[in-house]
Amino acid sequence: MKLIHYLLFIPAIMLLMLFFYLHFRRLINNKRYRIYYCLLTLAIMFVCCMFPVMLVFFMYAALVFLIFDLLKLMRLKMFADKLYLKGLTPFLIAFMLIIWGNINYRDLVVTSYDISLLGLKDDYTIMMISDLHLGKGASIDRLQKIIDCVNEKEVDLFIMAGDIFDESTTDEMKEEAFLRMKTIQTKLGVYYIEGNHDELDDETRRAFDLAGVVTLEDEGVLIGDDFYLIGKNYDRSSSDISMLVKKDIPSVLVDHIPHVNEDVALQLSGHTHAGQVLPLGWLLDTGIHKTAQGYRITSSGAGAWGMMNRLGSKCEIVFINLHS
Repeated sequence: MKLIHYLLFIPAIMLLMLFFYLHFRRLINNKRYRIYYCLLTLAIMFVCCMFPVMLVFFMYAALVFLIFDLLKLMRLKMFADKLYLKGLTPFLIAFMLIIWGNINYRDLVVTSYDISLLGLKDDYTIMMISDLHLGKGASIDRLQKIIDCVNEKEVDLFIMAGDIFDESTTDEMKEEAFLRMKTIQTKLGVYYIEGNHDELDDETRRAFDLAGVVTLEDEGVLIGDDFYLIGKNYDRSSSDISMLVKKDIPSVLVDHIPHVNEDVALQLSGHTHAGQVLPLGWLLDTGIHKTAQGYRITSSGAGAWGMMNRLGSKCEIVFINLHS
């Protein structure tokens, strides 16, 4: 994990352990037990940093504890006490939610959109993924499943909208991924833009190039003499692409983060994972939205970060029929 992840995880874990302490303080009523609890907190902190799914487990447990607290406040104390099982029930429910999230993660869906863009001369098919997170978030088998789907659909373009790799991707996995990418078959090319996890360096650029993948870094290419495909770097401001937007033909922007770019006909983004875990999966918006000049599609991602687990949304491949 990067430093920023530790800075986010450690305070969150401490707050959760404080929350659990307040619920079990009657059982931790002497100095020796409090010392043990502090040591347990340090151990849990280490485990959660190594395995983020454990942080999600404790977060789910805390949410269930809050539900029981609300039931008691609503004068349903007798009912809540019967289900509470001395604090065991929230942890059992959290465990079942983790199992459910693992099963849900395995369901990779294809989400289709039919979009008409003013100014197009021909029809095009585009397949797009984002946020695969090869490593802890996805296996090579998941990548191969995506490639098989692309080849089966015989699409015009395949776009990887960032975070294909992350800090958990080993060098061996990257090498295998680039070998698999050589087998992608499209009519008009395969394109990649940088995310916030898979930072581009010269070695990675060369590997993409050898795999037949074009990297777009605040630059654009003309597709079929019909529309302009623009790829935006993660660490550049949105103003950097303003000069790339063409006024006479439609522009399709690939921006890992779904910033609002009203000057393009179509924007393809990811990054949010549609929350990935509950309740964020119900709160963060994804899918298609109308903009001033066209549409913005935000994918929930083809994998997950830190764990093969997802609740509240599906892992997806985006399939777009562009119509003239």
